[in-house]
Amino acid sequence: AARVGIFLSAIGVVVGVTQGLLLRPTSAALQRWVGETYERAVVGTALAANALHFALLAFVSSGTAWFLLLPLSGLASFAAPVLRGIVMRTQPVGRFGSVNAMFSTCAVLARVFGSAVFPWILARSQEGAVFPGALNLAASAVMLCCLAAAVRATALFPPHLLRP
Repeated sequence: AARVGIFLSAIGVVVGVTQGLLLRPTSAALQRWVGETYERAVVGTALAANALHFALLAFVSSGTAWFLLLPLSGLASFAAPVLRGIVMRTQPVGRFGSVNAMFSTCAVLARVFGSAVFPWILARSQEGAVFPGALNLAASAVMLCCLAAAVRATALFPPHLLRP
């Protein structure tokens, strides 16, 4: 239990550091490299990193390996603030509350779906009915679906709305 708490705390620290200190320089570097669609690149990279992180966790059996995968958690945390920025720029100022409500609703739906489906998968894996890492592979599949949806959604925005 203590090791899980330490791991979850470490994820929080990594996410805080990456969002607080590395998001802006990483976005600027991608902007120079990719051009005006850099935000799509940031979101795509973050969601792909999240999918890879969950897929790799499915095959990890030691606590040390979990900690070695923490940088992928940090990179994965880039998606939400950049997506929120894209969406906020596409809406009039008076709609910011609606946009934030939409993000909150999506988070609640993810929690409801996750709390309904993931414990069932976990129980089946503990019974030996499915692969022990099935829960993480399911999470990886969800992240790949999010990646596909984000790529599709951001492709709908005109390029001038994707610039800072």
